[in-house]
Amino acid sequence: MSIQFFTDPNYEIGWCTDDGERHPFPATFPTEQVKIWTITKTDISLKIECNGVDLATYKFSDSTRSTCLEHWGPGVERTQIKFIEDDKASDAFRVKPSGLSDIILGIHYATNP
Repeated sequence: MSIQFFTDPNYEIGWCTDDGERHPFPATFPTEQVKIWTITKTDISLKIECNGVDLATYKFSDSTRSTCLEHWGPGVERTQIKFIEDDKASDAFRVKPSGLSDIILGIHYATNP
């Protein structure tokens, strides 16, 4: 999954969205300077929140790609995060233990998109 902060912030989900298929976030994007991102993976969807505002819920069943459920569906755990080399906005991240909740990571971005 990648989140990009251009003029219009957007996201894509590897193995689910077509290459280059970007999904825009809603116009009601949080305006606070400090942004706490929470990404929740369940067996059926991926939910993206920023500062407690639900920005997107992507249902794996909506994908036209056969690889989506294979890589994101039931029983698949995702506990890694990778930042691109020229990322200067991210301060930190943490992975919550799977026993606490479905939330697998929170990302803190200190700048506005």
